[in-house]
Amino acid sequence: MVTPRFSQTQVDCPIEFVVSYWIKPVFILQINEPNGICDPSARRTADLSIRTVIRELVPSSPLPTLDGVCTFGTKLCFYRADQQAITLPFVVEGDHDKEANLAPLEHWNCDILEQKGADQLKSVADQLKEECKKTGSPW
Repeated sequence: MVTPRFSQTQVDCPIEFVVSYWIKPVFILQINEPNGICDPSARRTADLSIRTVIRELVPSSPLPTLDGVCTFGTKLCFYRADQQAITLPFVVEGDHDKEANLAPLEHWNCDILEQKGADQLKSVADQLKEECKKTGSPW
């Protein structure tokens, strides 16, 4: 099941989809405006947003990890979290929160229109399918 998540207070916000297996989250997709990739504050906002969603949902995931993808147009940034920490991509800490570059452009280094990008996304999807099969049906 794929469920969209909407913000009722923001007009210009990303669209987030939660892919679920037996009503439990297994994958997060966040879609942002393509032009936002050039704006460091848009990347930072998107990064913080998907990290927040993942932190909220990882405890209820039936899988050992919860994966997510944040997109700006065709550019992808992959995330993976377990019960302890979000591990990909890493956070680059600054001296102060305002100076921290939480979402460098290099994190969106995968393009879905290129073979490597398509293969990477397919690999994540294939891993999710295998992990879901291992959990079996809860009924």
